[in-house]
Amino acid sequence: MSNRNWIVLFAAGLVLFVLVVACGGGGNGGAKLYKKNENVKVGKALWKLLDVETGTEYSKKDGGRISAEGMFVLLKVSMKNEGNEQTMLTGEELELVDDSKNTYSFDSRNNNIYLSNLGKENLVNQGGVASGKTITGWIIFDVSKDSKGLKLKAKDIDIRTRESALVDLGL
Repeated sequence: MSNRNWIVLFAAGLVLFVLVVACGGGGNGGAKLYKKNENVKVGKALWKLLDVETGTEYSKKDGGRISAEGMFVLLKVSMKNEGNEQTMLTGEELELVDDSKNTYSFDSRNNNIYLSNLGKENLVNQGGVASGKTITGWIIFDVSKDSKGLKLKAKDIDIRTRESALVDLGL
């Protein structure tokens, strides 16, 4: 191969490399990975992850125990409704994903019971969220004990969109 062919090949490779880096060829699809306490704007919602707690078992108010199937991940989250209409959170707006691409929905079955027993305000039981209003509360997930690289996937409160963003939990 002549020197000229090597130069053309090298230049083409360099251009390809620059394009991959510029377009976000990383593991997060090029999207920004947010951190705790950062504002995360997703469509009509402004989310913020305020606190993260984990555990496998908690004491109940009546003296009993609450046990996870895997590991509990409790998240304190705020959400500001930046839309023009009132909305109601169902918990479907938030989920966890791990490095193995496993997805965990919030534990709706036990969310009310567990959070009440732990004395924590439930994010999804606060009624309608008026335009411009911010609510803060906790949501609970039961994830596999061997989950690594957990991230909160925060979605738009407008169900007609598919916008979402990821927040690193540091787990």
